[in-house]
Amino acid sequence: MATFKPSQNFIPGSTEVGTDTSDLHQFTGSVDITGSLTLNGSAITGGGGGSPGGSDTQVQFNDGGSFGGDADMVWNKTTNVLTVNGTVSGSSLQTTYLTASGYAFPAHTGSQFEVLRVNGGNQLEFDFADRVNLEVRFLEAVTKGDPVYVEGFNLGENRPTVRKAVANDAAKMPSIGLAFDSYSMNNNGQVVTIGNLDAVDTSLFSVGDIVYISGSGGLTNTKPTGSTLIQNVGKIARAHPSNGQIVVAATGRTNDVPNIDAGKIFVGTATNTTTSSVVTIDEAGTQLTVAGTVSGSTVLGTFVTGTYAQLSTLTGTDFTGTGTVSGSTVLGEFVTGSYLDVTTAATVTQLSSNIIYGNVYNGGTVALGAGSNQFPASDNNIFDFEVQGAAELTASAPVQGASYIIYFRQDATGSKTVSFDPETFKFPGGAAPTLSTGAGEIDVLSGVGMNRGDGNVAIFADMTKNFG
Repeated sequence: MATFKPSQNFIPGSTEVGTDTSDLHQFTGSVDITGSLTLNGSAITGGGGGSPGGSDTQVQFNDGGSFGGDADMVWNKTTNVLTVNGTVSGSSLQTTYLTASGYAFPAHTGSQFEVLRVNGGNQLEFDFADRVNLEVRFLEAVTKGDPVYVEGFNLGENRPTVRKAVANDAAKMPSIGLAFDSYSMNNNGQVVTIGNLDAVDTSLFSVGDIVYISGSGGLTNTKPTGSTLIQNVGKIARAHPSNGQIVVAATGRTNDVPNIDAGKIFVGTATNTTTSSVVTIDEAGTQLTVAGTVSGSTVLGTFVTGTYAQLSTLTGTDFTGTGTVSGSTVLGEFVTGSYLDVTTAATVTQLSSNIIYGNVYNGGTVALGAGSNQFPASDNNIFDFEVQGAAELTASAPVQGASYIIYFRQDATGSKTVSFDPETFKFPGGAAPTLSTGAGEIDVLSGVGMNRGDGNVAIFADMTKNFG
């Protein structure tokens, strides 16, 4: 119903009440006005009364009794954003998302240990103060707590790209941290590089466990062995299937001494290699093998073995110790031991190119009884036999190039004989020598181990008789 006053004129379709200036004209239904309508001398047009103040999109307000607008308070009806350049005050302000000075504030409250920070979209968001997180893009799906390594950089997202770290693949190491949450492939997210990672499944571990990158990916509390790289990335603070906590310390490097193959030692080189290709140590067999030259003032070992024990330009003070030193060349000043004995401190330039042994079999005189007797030609080269019966003598495994000296002593009664195995002994003219027969008489057989022509080695020898 529309009511107009005052009027003294009859208006069709209206009901007039009163006969003076307080007359009312009441209309039921719609009122159609053609042309302009003037109220108290001011024209009234459609869409509201009066003219708007300010420019387009400026919010209208009472500016001293008239409509006003200002560039410091603007409404964008497309984006539904109200921009206020100034101070908004009141006892209670409610907003879903507040933007000030170009930064959008989060619409939720933070959690314990969180602080405000600016993200890549010029928005303020909450982040944790008890950890350092790195913004990344995941190139494969990960589970919260998975260790990751940097693979590249995404220019469009302005952040590194990462994949799961695997300790047995150097191309996928080292890890830069643990996934802050579970993410799908090509999702943006965060990696905890140092500090606390909580609400994670640590049920497979115990409090205090050190966790490493596993050889198959993920985390393990067993330190990797073999050629697998070793990286300690944190410590378990709480063991729990859903609310576990890891104190992360991903230093971005394989931060432990590398594993080493059996028998090898660490050595520094010009190319920064760590495993020696020259020296091998057999702990179980107490043997040191050197593929090359050993030099210095002191070389340790009990004896020297090999095809040749070659001593060249020997300088130093001692050669002692336990175990076996083997190799093509061994250098020292003088060597002492049960096999090779050089007891003077004089400089030795070259002993021989084919010295192999220097010890007496069994350390002294050995009885040579009646019947078959075999001596170890592969282990000794000086033999002292007392012949006590009609003996048969065989050399066991003579060595190519070895020098042999064999003493034959008649016992107190004499007249004992020795026959020689023709497979392991060769004599001038093919005739084996006979021993002197007098009591206590000494004969000396000397020879050298050589190939007898069929690939087998025999002792080619001759005898000097009757040393009296």
